[in-house]
Amino acid sequence: MIALRVAALEKALEIAHEMAEEAVAGVEKALELANKRAEEAAQNEAEEWRTQRRMAEEAAQEVLILSKAMEAAAEQAAVESQRRATAEAMCEEQAKQLAELSEALETSKAKERQEAERMEMALSDLALREAQKAAACAPESGDGGFLNVECSECSECSADSADLEGSECSEGFVHLE
Repeated sequence: MIALRVAALEKALEIAHEMAEEAVAGVEKALELANKRAEEAAQNEAEEWRTQRRMAEEAAQEVLILSKAMEAAAEQAAVESQRRATAEAMCEEQAKQLAELSEALETSKAKERQEAERMEMALSDLALREAQKAAACAPESGDGGFLNVECSECSECSADSADLEGSECSEGFVHLE
């Protein structure tokens, strides 16, 4: 009986040992599976981390590019603002010069008008003096008036005036100096 019991115990031990081996194999398999899953998860997580890092680097690069573009745009805006200010100043200066030239032109026109009026008055005065001189120098006509003064239309006037001075022309005018 003991032998039976020992045999039964040996059999139980053998079964327990097989069960333990199966359990160890199951645990090893489970550990392998768990390790495999952990490794896959770690790889997935590492890949996801690399992807996020790459996306972050790309975003940082885009931010840097946009930042540089904004700086360039700000510099360009400053240059354009300076150009606009310079152009406005030039326009103001040209407008000032145009106003000065316009004023000078008006002043010149006014002086020209005054000069023309003065010349007109001088010509009128000269014509009046010449008429008075001619009237004073001309002999009286037979009807109590004076002969016409200084001939300017006859062919004799084109001759030497020194020879004709004081004589009457064919038109009835008196040749004066």
